[in-house]
Amino acid sequence: MAVATAVPMAYLTLAGRKEGIARIGQTRSGLIEDALIVAAGIAIVALATRSNQQ
Repeated sequence: MAVATAVPMAYLTLAGRKEGIARIGQTRSGLIEDALIVAAGIAIVALATRSNQQ
């Protein structure tokens, strides 16, 4: 599920990532992007799991 979220988000965030690279560097912007994707994946799984338990 997280991979299905990560791929479309990568395309959507490309312009922001390019700007981030120009401002703070590739490593920092990449780590921030990865953290956002992981958080989104965790949120999706948590919501899906919570819905199934009710």
